[in-house]
Amino acid sequence: MRVPVILAAIVAWAMLGSCAHNEPRLSPDKRRACLAEGGYESRGPFGYAFCQVRYGDGGRHCSTKSDCEGQCILMNEGPPRYPAGTPASGLCEAERSTFGCFAVIMDGKSIGEICKD
Repeated sequence: MRVPVILAAIVAWAMLGSCAHNEPRLSPDKRRACLAEGGYESRGPFGYAFCQVRYGDGGRHCSTKSDCEGQCILMNEGPPRYPAGTPASGLCEAERSTFGCFAVIMDGKSIGEICKD
């Protein structure tokens, strides 16, 4: 009985310890490079700093990758609904780093759902 509790404590400690190594801010060089490509400093779901870039066609209707600067996606807020091969259309992703669960649309069909944290 004690083994699962001890194991859970070790996993939690390791996860919290890894957060301490995340960059709280972009370095000056990374920040300059980010601004030069039209981006801005943002935070990932676990608090790490990264360069986020908005796409000019974000939110436009699409049916394949070539319709967008980024990917053609369909956001999903529940259990997987668009397995590979399901006919679908989506929206061009708004930013280079999209977080959450979504289906990637290619040639009018889902190529599968992914979740990114």
